[in-house]
Amino acid sequence: MYGRIYCAHIDYRQQRLALYRFYKDAVILQHSYAIFSQHVELSVHDNVLLVHHLDSSTVLLLDVRARSNRPIAAPLPLTLATDDKDDQSLPSSTPASSSRDPLEHEGKVEIASCTSAAGSTAGSATSDGPEHLASSHWRFEGPNLILDTEAGKVWRCEVDIAAVARTCSEWPLLLAFLQRRHPAAHPTCDIKALLLTIVKGALLEQLDMASVWQIFDAVALGYAEACAGKQASSGVPVSPDSRGTASRLSMPVLSPQEMEVKVLRWLHEEEATGVQYLEAAIAEYLGSCCRHGIAVPPGLHLLALDVALLTAHPHQVVTTLHEQKGGWDSARLASHLERLARKGALAEGWHLALDMYTRLGMHDRHCQMLLSKGKVVQALQCAQRHQLTSIDPEAFLSKAAETGDLLIFTAVYRVCYQLVKPRIEQYNTLLRRHDALLNQSIQAVA
Repeated sequence: MYGRIYCAHIDYRQQRLALYRFYKDAVILQHSYAIFSQHVELSVHDNVLLVHHLDSSTVLLLDVRARSNRPIAAPLPLTLATDDKDDQSLPSSTPASSSRDPLEHEGKVEIASCTSAAGSTAGSATSDGPEHLASSHWRFEGPNLILDTEAGKVWRCEVDIAAVARTCSEWPLLLAFLQRRHPAAHPTCDIKALLLTIVKGALLEQLDMASVWQIFDAVALGYAEACAGKQASSGVPVSPDSRGTASRLSMPVLSPQEMEVKVLRWLHEEEATGVQYLEAAIAEYLGSCCRHGIAVPPGLHLLALDVALLTAHPHQVVTTLHEQKGGWDSARLASHLERLARKGALAEGWHLALDMYTRLGMHDRHCQMLLSKGKVVQALQCAQRHQLTSIDPEAFLSKAAETGDLLIFTAVYRVCYQLVKPRIEQYNTLLRRHDALLNQSIQAVA
């Protein structure tokens, strides 16, 4: 399981299952589970250990990667899968193994599928399936086959993921379990959609923040582990702090971009929960990403800022941004701060955006902002210091002319004259106005 070799030992008297892991130079007891029965058999599907209770025809699901030694869900009945679309109580079988159209194997043994599923009973088995579930004629063969020596059939055990989700009450445990499943092993279930439904449901129910933290931590940890596993298998560096990583992962995990757009922003746009609760939830998810070294998409910072402005005084938002010490810096956030300042929603947005552009090295945008605010001299100094060529010198001259200050215009004109030779005629109005003011000053002194 999970590329590791285990030896299973069942203590029938104590009703316990021990898993010893094989290393190169040692064998170590790594897991011990209570199995609650003396008549059990084992099989494995998609790295999930299935403990079959022969007396009750139920199955315990164990995951060696789980943080606890408890079963993933309540015991699930072993039932026959069917492709009958009219029967909604049964899970659909995989396309490759349908109980209604069995395939022939060597010796003309029929291949069908026997699925561990919730919500189904032993009475749902048909004549094509095992007449007596957990029969004494069964032989369990690895990894997940059941040989019915009396009927001459072989059954393949599979896990119904949707049934597991319906019976597991611990959402953090369930999320971690689902993110470790291979989609190819469950072709009839959209695991990622199931993950999104669970996370949305938890927030819509407004669970306490301690539970929300556990859910977000499971989501972030699953994403980080999937990145590490992809790198280990392919040898190609896959970092959880780079955008576009999720598209290269084979495991059904939720990326920060999906959490932003499909969960948190959806809740905000639909007004599906209170603003203060959403603000706290966003803060918890940001903390989970930070703990696991996952970069947060700029859009999530924008969302956090917008939600904070709905609940807090603007100066508290400014304090929060200063406390981040550049951790939220992005061109999108700086541009958003500009828009907020322009609308009057955040007066300090201009200064915050200027500082952010400077830290990001976007000096041309910094210079343009200074020009838009009429700070011509500072903008010209910025352009000279960083040798900017993307801004037309005429823009500096036009802004200098708008100030009505001949000293500023003269200083700017001298600098710009070295780059281009602007025509002085278009600024005659400014020059005549300056001459009139100068004459009035001379007459007043006389």
